[in-house]
Amino acid sequence: MNNSISNLGNPGENYQKQLLEILKQLCDRPFTLGLLILALLLPKDLNLLKTRLEYSEKGQYFWLQLCSSFLIEAGICFWPPKQANSFKHDHFNSKALVLTLSGEILQTLYKVSRDKFFIYRQDIAKPLDFLFIDGWQIHGIKNVSNEWAFSLHLYALKRPQTQLEIAED
Repeated sequence: MNNSISNLGNPGENYQKQLLEILKQLCDRPFTLGLLILALLLPKDLNLLKTRLEYSEKGQYFWLQLCSSFLIEAGICFWPPKQANSFKHDHFNSKALVLTLSGEILQTLYKVSRDKFFIYRQDIAKPLDFLFIDGWQIHGIKNVSNEWAFSLHLYALKRPQTQLEIAED
């Protein structure tokens, strides 16, 4: 996930334009606590996002890192509407807390038996709902709403790399 949006072809470029327009119009949307939190975390000059956002083609989302140290990592995920897929991955031994700020996020947790994945839990998080992801937990997250979804992700300990992708059948 180390592509800045300025280096992307489609669909990243199209999503980037949509996302920046939506973020510029945050003040015009009905007030919610989730959108207030988002607005407080974003830079005042949204043009700065063009160099700071990373786009994951596999996961189909944007990532904005807020802080990173040995002990913690925090960032915002920006999920396009009706995201087509979610890919299975874990974050090594890092535990994660996800706060949905806007939209609806579907989290799927998997168990592995032999070489097969089995869904053992699915949760939909609406604005201000929390999701917890334990260390080494294989999971997938996607936006199931008809609008852009935003979520705040907090990790303890810092992830050794962005993600460990699990091969799909």
